[in-house]
Amino acid sequence: MTSIIVPVADLNETAKTLESLGERISKTARLSHVGSRDDVGDSKLADAVEAFDEAWGKGHEKVQDNVKVFSENTKTISDNFTTTDQEAVNALDESGEKA
Repeated sequence: MTSIIVPVADLNETAKTLESLGERISKTARLSHVGSRDDVGDSKLADAVEAFDEAWGKGHEKVQDNVKVFSENTKTISDNFTTTDQEAVNALDESGEKA
């Protein structure tokens, strides 16, 4: 019996890790979590921090959207490789039985 080796488990693990990292970053890497507007003391600095934080959040959301698409595509690729591999194994087994 012959089979094609594709790192399906590695692909799936990479996708899960990326999703997990994104969730952790979204919970911790926001400047708004550091302190309140009163903690800053300077309104221009506070405005700049808020603008940066908003831009960071939008960028992070876009990255997370891309990670989601990557994960979905990885799952589809993994499923297709697994199905094709199993079909090839079955065909080889059947042709061996007929010989």
